This record gives sequence, structure tokens and C-alpha cells, in this order.
Amino acid sequence: MAERNGAAVFDPASADVAGEVAELTGGLGADCAIECSGSQAGLDACVASVRRAATVAVIAIHLGDRLVQPEGWVWRDLTVAGVWSFKIWDTPRILAQIAAGTLPVERVVTSRIGMRDVVREGIQRLADPGGDQVKILVLAAGKEAAGKEATGKETAGKEAAGKEAAGREEA
Repeated sequence: MAERNGAAVFDPASADVAGEVAELTGGLGADCAIECSGSQAGLDACVASVRRAATVAVIAIHLGDRLVQPEGWVWRDLTVAGVWSFKIWDTPRILAQIAAGTLPVERVVTSRIGMRDVVREGIQRLADPGGDQVKILVLAAGKEAAGKEATGKETAGKEAAGKEAAGREEA
């Protein structure tokens, strides 16, 4: 998914991520890095992969202790930010971008599930370190609606067709 959206992807188990990024950037490093693994190795790789005055956004929940070297962040003028979610005042702009089609959110939705499957098909799959899920939409209608568009267009269309057919039967 990341590659499909223009990002370079490396397997930290088999590649020197910082070395690969340095090679791609002519030795400068990345402008920013997003740590979403929740692991010590992921955090270390992000910090090592960015240029001076870059930003590392930590969006993963890191459970347990982590070893960090803040003096290295200071010497390199790094901004390391914990990011839980977007700010509420950004919502109108984000919704407008989605509606206009300029923010292609469908690229990050990897699954759709019903409300009754939130734990097994949602939380457990997202928590799996070897998993393949990025964003799972939860539909309140249940499992039978999980394959349908989240906009409800399909459901609304079927309801309208059903009402029209019922009206013909009554006539």
C-alpha cells in the first residue's frame, strides 16, 4: 500500500533502513519519518533516517520502556512529535478534501467489517505485528453490510428500489 502511494518501503529485518534512505536522498536523509510500528527498532530507524531539522512523528502506541537519546535529537535539531489523531478544527477541511476527491482515503482502507466483528476482525488484526491491515472501517449495520460502501449509497439505492417495487405491487 505504501509503495502504491509513492513511499519507499524497506524491511528493517533485512535492510539497513537509514542506509537505504541515505542512498535515496544523496546522503541528506528524509524530511520526515512516521514511526507506526511501536517498536524500539522502528523508532531508532526513523530517528537515524531523517536529515538535520527533520520531524519524526510517532503515531504508534509504544508499550513498555524505550531507550532514547534526546541529546542526539537536540544536536540534529529534530522535532519528535507524538501524534494521536488530527485536531478537531481540521475536520471541515479534511471532509471537504474527501468530498472533492482530493484526499483519496480509499487507498488506506484495507478492510470493512461489521460492528459485531470489531474485536476479532478489527482490533486483533490491527494489533498483529505481522498483519496487513492499515485502516479498517466499522459499519454499524453488521457483517452483511461490511462489503458495501461506507457512504451508504448502495443501501440507499436498494431501499429506494424496494419502495418503488412495493408501490407497483400496491397499484
